[in-house]
Amino acid sequence: RLNGIEYRIMHGDGSWSWQSSNIGPIPDENGQVIAVVGVGRDINLRKQAEENLRISEARYRLLSENARDVIWTLASDGSITYVSPSVERTRGYTPEEAMQQPLDQILTHDSMVINTAYLTEMLGEIAAERTPKPFHGQMEYLCKDGSTYWCEVLATPILAEDGSLVELLGVSRDITGHKRQEGELRTAKEAAERLNLALEDANERLNRLATTDALTGLWNRRHFEERATHEMSISNRYTQPVSLLLFDIDYFKKINDSYGHLVGDHVIKVLALLTSEQIRATDMPCRWGGEEFMILMPNSGPEEALLVAEKLRAAFEKKDIPVAGAVTASFGVATYQSGETLDCWIARVDAALYAAKLGGRNTVKLAYANNLPV
Repeated sequence: RLNGIEYRIMHGDGSWSWQSSNIGPIPDENGQVIAVVGVGRDINLRKQAEENLRISEARYRLLSENARDVIWTLASDGSITYVSPSVERTRGYTPEEAMQQPLDQILTHDSMVINTAYLTEMLGEIAAERTPKPFHGQMEYLCKDGSTYWCEVLATPILAEDGSLVELLGVSRDITGHKRQEGELRTAKEAAERLNLALEDANERLNRLATTDALTGLWNRRHFEERATHEMSISNRYTQPVSLLLFDIDYFKKINDSYGHLVGDHVIKVLALLTSEQIRATDMPCRWGGEEFMILMPNSGPEEALLVAEKLRAAFEKKDIPVAGAVTASFGVATYQSGETLDCWIARVDAALYAAKLGGRNTVKLAYANNLPV
């Protein structure tokens, strides 16, 4: 008896197909073979399917063994069931070595956390009879020489007909060069940002040097005149009062002559600091020149400006400065009048200060429109 004999037959149209036959003898009553019976069936479709599968497997093997990307399969327990030869080029391990490694010897810690989270989610979806999503992300792999390299990973769960997991099929593409470029760009961006901050700081310091007095840190005369001109335009447009307060340290030359210029400079710095502490945040103090100081006072009429001047005069008088002792100052106050020039305004407050000096010093005088201090 012969079973499963496979052969090809030619049809009348010249085509060929596969057949499978079982052949058996027919004996007589004495056991002698008197005939042979054969049963044949067409297996052409099965043979075509087998051929297609063989071709597909050969094609897959060719691609897998020659692809630069690493192709791998992962079982539900996390073990590697297949890895393509390209793993040796990327990680330095042979496929046989790589398949023996647990995942924590394949992935860095951070990538292992991502991998575990996905596997947990995928198995949970399968247990709930839902179709799991593929994985697409970046992973960092450990190499045999101790280095690491980055891959873009795409993994797809392969499911059986009953919905259970057959394996996880993945492709890992080396993007180390891309990650290196990202790092270089990030480094360059950070360097540019640091440079910009340094330039901003340098510009701020240059602007500070250009607009402030080096000894006291108050605004210098040029910047003060710019701000005063601006406040004059606001006053003209909105009819808001703005005043100037000018004071001069009494007998300052005597301080320099008696104790030296270092003490004189210290007196100037102490009174500049005391001035900043006593006035409003919106007031703008300036070292006008030498021992003279000017204060621009927006939204302040003569009454408010006189109160501030008297407050400063009293604070100076009470201040005991080392070596120099008590130091006083004379004050002039002038409120801006619509239409007058900056020079005219400054001349009026200067005249008021001069009157305070003539009046015995350590006093306050207010300039009116007729330029006569009272």
